[in-house]
Amino acid sequence: MRNGRTAMAAVLAAVAVGTEAARAELWGFGGTQLQVEYVAGEGQNASALVLNFGSAHYVFGYRWGEAASGLDMISGVAAGGGVDITTSDFGWGLFVASIRYDGLEMGAGGWPSDWLSYWTSTDGANWTPSMDGANARVLANGGWDAWSNETADVWPPANVPPAVVPEPASMSLLALGAGVLWLRRNRTKS
Repeated sequence: MRNGRTAMAAVLAAVAVGTEAARAELWGFGGTQLQVEYVAGEGQNASALVLNFGSAHYVFGYRWGEAASGLDMISGVAAGGGVDITTSDFGWGLFVASIRYDGLEMGAGGWPSDWLSYWTSTDGANWTPSMDGANARVLANGGWDAWSNETADVWPPANVPPAVVPEPASMSLLALGAGVLWLRRNRTKS
């Protein structure tokens, strides 16, 4: 029995530190279970936010009641903990200038060598560059927004956010570990 506990502890440790997804929580979004870093806000409407740093991407959930903008979403996620944003007011609107999370940063160098592109999607897989600033973007229930780092002055932006597919990786590892323990236990009983 002690070997079984040791094996289970090893599996749980691997799940806890093995992947980015292991830090995430499962969130029911659009009829599927989506792994998100955390969910911010409250209300009956929900959208997902993707931060694409190039080397890594992170997904967050956002809930709201009445009308909300893309700026409300990223500000709400930032207020939820861990994400740090700076904004710039260009006179005609407020724009996100830089984003920091999990030791990564984008947009800190500024235009034109290091800037943020803003993307929208209805399914988390097919992205379109947003023609609106974050404060002008009206969120839709079930919609997706994303921010990507750009390093050249090109339009349309080149760094398309990745297709975000619900991936219960940590649950799969846990199920695999439980299966190994079950087989091992049954083998030792024989």
